[in-house]
Amino acid sequence: MHIKDKALWIKYAKQSLIESSIALLLFWILYAGHKVELVRSIAGDTAFSQMNSLLFASLKTTDRWDTPVVLYKVDKGYFQDAKLLDEYNNTTYGNLFPRSKIAGFIEKLDNQSPSREPLAFFIDFDMSDGSASYDNNSTANHISADDMVLLKRLAMERSYAILIPKNTPNNFIESYATNYHNAISTGLKRNISKNKIIFVGVDLLGSDTIIYRYNPMTKYNNSDQVYYNIALVGWQLRKYNGELNTTELDEIYNPDIFLDKVQVQKGGAALFRSNILYKDVVLEDEGRLKELHSNWNNLKYISALKLLKESELDISNNTIVMIGIDYQKRDIHNSTLGKMQSGAMIHAQSLKTVLFLDGKLEHFNLFLGFIIIFIVFFTVTILVRYYLNSYPEWVKFIIELITLTLILFGISMTILLLYHQWFNWFMPIVIFYIYDTVIIAREYFAKKQTQGETK
Repeated sequence: MHIKDKALWIKYAKQSLIESSIALLLFWILYAGHKVELVRSIAGDTAFSQMNSLLFASLKTTDRWDTPVVLYKVDKGYFQDAKLLDEYNNTTYGNLFPRSKIAGFIEKLDNQSPSREPLAFFIDFDMSDGSASYDNNSTANHISADDMVLLKRLAMERSYAILIPKNTPNNFIESYATNYHNAISTGLKRNISKNKIIFVGVDLLGSDTIIYRYNPMTKYNNSDQVYYNIALVGWQLRKYNGELNTTELDEIYNPDIFLDKVQVQKGGAALFRSNILYKDVVLEDEGRLKELHSNWNNLKYISALKLLKESELDISNNTIVMIGIDYQKRDIHNSTLGKMQSGAMIHAQSLKTVLFLDGKLEHFNLFLGFIIIFIVFFTVTILVRYYLNSYPEWVKFIIELITLTLILFGISMTILLLYHQWFNWFMPIVIFYIYDTVIIAREYFAKKQTQGETK
């Protein structure tokens, strides 16, 4: 590169060196202060969400194992065919989805040929209480005849795991296994001890009504029992062929942080690790049995009608099957894509995120980040200011800002896709706003003063 005016080049090199050094300082502060709520929410969530919504959501992305995940949506078509709606399209069964219907879903999976048995089946329905607690036929543990159909099915031996949400201190299935002494409770205890029934956490974490992440683990009351999130359990079952490694989960997600509700709400060292990468907006049904494919490779959304209509489901034995409600705006949340999604869809997105990241989202190496920030800032600012020397400061500012943002955004995206780590592109740009605004303001007032003196 030929430099015509070395003095001018040296002048701008000094300016670029100062600005690059300030950017490095802010980048270090970002890493050192990422536990602080203000830094995490502004510097972390904002940058991550912008990157997610602007580019990542539209890319076809494969998780590490290319794991098939199928979400069966209990939608209007299913409700109609199962005769669970009245003339006003309201459900006829009350607050709890009929447990006998869930038992029918499990029976369908139990009867699959060996090559089509799932790896796991997640039931995204509330299991806090027995359904008899909602009518006048309450027993000691509020177990109805409808509940018993599900309990009997769950007590059967099977090769795949059934994942049941633990979203309150009570769970009628867990309570039945503990408090009763009969053939059904014995079968339940056996399946629980063999991890063929696993109670999982389903908490989602967010702020300003937007769901950013899942809560990795939950514990209730004074119990020592820890319930790991459905996404983490699904990842473990896939990684270890049906087994759980709770030691690994505790190393990644410090229980001292995530079992403390106050610390979780305020943020923590590992909180950003559980961010969800969203790939899909709300998907409208295009036919009662049509399969809708996600931007996550091997994630499909299918009407639960298939569970009624088909004798055998087209799944493989490493598939994680999920079922949840998607009707009448029930259990819906706002995602970082700016669209409402059902809780079941968010669980599917978080599961694919964990499979893609192999368990967690890591921050990019601080030293390598320093090198990237310095090279990019120094190169862009000195080239723009030298070759656009005759242009006003505000023009150079805009060109520098656009160039820096595009380059750092692209680097961050590349690092996420290739290395599954997070490089925060946003905060170094903030100092650029501040620093250059000061320079532009100083130039403006200097000209004003000069013009005043010449008059």
